[in-house]
Amino acid sequence: MSNESKEPIPGYRILDKLGEGGFARVYLAEQQALERKVALKVMSPKLANDVEYCERFIREGRTLAKLSDHPDIVTIFDIGRIEGFYFMAMEMLGGNDLKDLLGPAGYVESPEFDSANDIIRTVARALGHAHKRGVVHRDIKPANVLFNHSGKAILSDFGIAKSLQQTDETLTAIGTQIGTPSYMSPEQCRGEAEIDGRSDLYSMGVMLHEMVTGKKPYTGGDFMAICIKHINDPVPVLPEEHKAYQPLLDALMAKDRNERIATAEEFLDLMDAHFPPQRGTASRQTASANWQVPAGIAAAVLVTAIAGWFGYRYLNPPEPEVALLAVPSPGLPTEVHDKVQRLLDSAQMHEIVGRFVAPPGSNALDAYKMIVEIDDANEFAIDAIKRLETEHGS
Repeated sequence: MSNESKEPIPGYRILDKLGEGGFARVYLAEQQALERKVALKVMSPKLANDVEYCERFIREGRTLAKLSDHPDIVTIFDIGRIEGFYFMAMEMLGGNDLKDLLGPAGYVESPEFDSANDIIRTVARALGHAHKRGVVHRDIKPANVLFNHSGKAILSDFGIAKSLQQTDETLTAIGTQIGTPSYMSPEQCRGEAEIDGRSDLYSMGVMLHEMVTGKKPYTGGDFMAICIKHINDPVPVLPEEHKAYQPLLDALMAKDRNERIATAEEFLDLMDAHFPPQRGTASRQTASANWQVPAGIAAAVLVTAIAGWFGYRYLNPPEPEVALLAVPSPGLPTEVHDKVQRLLDSAQMHEIVGRFVAPPGSNALDAYKMIVEIDDANEFAIDAIKRLETEHGS
């Protein structure tokens, strides 16, 4: 990979570098045997010895292979290993994502892209298919809803998806509040090991709120502040002009998952009851006059969105949405820094929900001790250990 003019992966001709993140690079490439353009995601060589990340990369490929027979989920063509690191070839989409098209007034309707209601239906259909196959996405958010060249929405990025039958401890052990804070379900925020499809539906509800209003329902200055609101704050009340969506939001964002709508299919039935699909019209025709936006604004957003963010959509870099209260010591290697940050997030969340020194292996004190083992200069963790042992007698 040091010389990008060469062909580092047999069978693929690199045409252009589309983007780069901390974990991978993405190229526009030609799969030579079939003479087709693909998005080629190549794992960073520096992670070749990171067993956990290699397993995650392979798991993403296998999950996509399991699901990509569905038209609303991105298709994977190939996965392999060369020179110690992995690569993945996926369908090349148009480069836009839903995050690009969200503004202060919510989703910007355009004849070039699916309508807002069509997008929600697409995500629900994709999740229904994944859940039936025993897969929970765990990171539903606008940046993971892509658009192909025809403007059709496609669900992507199953990098942190988990099988409902999976027993992989790397996804359930301490330090694994996995997801993007603004879109995480209450059970994700609490770090619960048993996460099912209802968690994805909650995240879809958060996304629906943002599409309608242009705002995330819960915001805060750090990871914990946002999670506390997900756990404790009531379902947000929509403004009068969007009241028609309130029943959908209530069904999706119930705090107790046992009171939440149970399946994507049930949500689609509810959606159709409130917003009947328009017969005899194109699938991207606007289904609700409430979300109409002047054509000039839509055109401006479209031009901006098309301006080149192709590869970034496949990289799944950490989103700097929040400033964390505790941070790793400076100068740590990237992989150690990231592990310490995950443990810090987990430790603080354990404190929020009252798991100070128990149960064994899943409590704040154990998490802080793990941090000090690999980041022995972390004063936040050192002080927290002293405080917890003093206050809770451990």
